[in-house]
Amino acid sequence: MLSEDMCSALITDMFDISNLTQYHVIHDLTLLNKKSPKVFGKARIIELVDCNKNESTNLEIGLEVLDSLDDTTVLFVRGSNNFAYFGELMGLFCATKNVKSVIVDGRTRDSFSFKNYNYPILAKGTTPLDIKSRGKIEQSGKTLYGSYCFKDGDLIYCDSDACVLFDESSLLLVADKLQREIEKEKEIKRRIIDGKSLSEIVKNTKPL
Repeated sequence: MLSEDMCSALITDMFDISNLTQYHVIHDLTLLNKKSPKVFGKARIIELVDCNKNESTNLEIGLEVLDSLDDTTVLFVRGSNNFAYFGELMGLFCATKNVKSVIVDGRTRDSFSFKNYNYPILAKGTTPLDIKSRGKIEQSGKTLYGSYCFKDGDLIYCDSDACVLFDESSLLLVADKLQREIEKEKEIKRRIIDGKSLSEIVKNTKPL
């Protein structure tokens, strides 16, 4: 549904123009391997929380999620700044499942190995510290960002600016506007290259 001309700025602009609030933007993600940062796919979600060393890590909760991944899915980890869950072995597993991407809203480890994987891996940083004795899987299938509940099957779009989380119904509501805006921006670019003045371009550009 989203074309090569799409970007996170256009998506969020259309949501804002349409007064749609069921989306969330994650800033300051770093691409940890040299793949294209453009990602679009359906989420499979794992949420982590900090815990004390006597609590179970609940790693078995994540196994079902990992086994369900395929070439239509993006593994989304709501992670921590205090430890890493995703590393070399999970990276290799995701490579065998041909996932679209892995997005970690938190830290990863074993980043030296990520160059071997043919899918984008984005995170907020790295650490050698493991989840064991520091954190646990709280749940899978959903995570809450303010009033927006991001659920399995919801959509992720990432590029070099940010990662946008949203549901399919919101995308369907703005799909036509997105396509019209893409065509409008193409025409504006042509006019700029043709040497038209900005005042003339603005005057002759119809709003959505």
